[in-house]
Amino acid sequence: RMYKEKGTPELASGEVITDEGGRFQIVITSAHESLTNTHEHLLHLSFYKETQTTNGTVTHQFLCNDGQDNCSDSGADIYLKHLSFDEQVQIYDNTSIPFRGMVNVAGSRCGVRGVEVCIVDSHGKGAPYGTVVSAANGNTEDVESTKFCATTDNNGEYVITPIIGTTVDYATLMYYNHSFSVRGRESNFWETP
Repeated sequence: RMYKEKGTPELASGEVITDEGGRFQIVITSAHESLTNTHEHLLHLSFYKETQTTNGTVTHQFLCNDGQDNCSDSGADIYLKHLSFDEQVQIYDNTSIPFRGMVNVAGSRCGVRGVEVCIVDSHGKGAPYGTVVSAANGNTEDVESTKFCATTDNNGEYVITPIIGTTVDYATLMYYNHSFSVRGRESNFWETP
């Protein structure tokens, strides 16, 4: 939506859809009588996307201001004036779907605390290829494939929040020199002998 300034009536509005790379372009012509060459005009951008999953509909969450602010509801404002070209706006899709599970001692419901559980996407779709994202501190480091990690709590439970689009190829578990196996048919529940 375009306004002469904040709090004034809307001058124009429209909708664009991003391309496969997440890019969009808005072209504004200056034929409207309210658009002048003397001052900036407010362009308010809003963002919305839904993804259908096997568990229902996921509404995406967007971040603005270098990933610092949630702008899913509020959108983002930029100011444009005559002969301002190629103004760029960076919006980040911060959507994730929880991947939950439990690590316990074989034959019991006793959880194992402090196990690092990582899910691995060897295709690198969920995050920049060669990145590991730690749920504990948000730091990243280079590795051969994309991993999202979390550490089990006092009950042996974990929640990993990979970015939407991640393919879980396999999981790794680290706890001293212990070995782990999948419990039953549930691939996100693990046991240690």
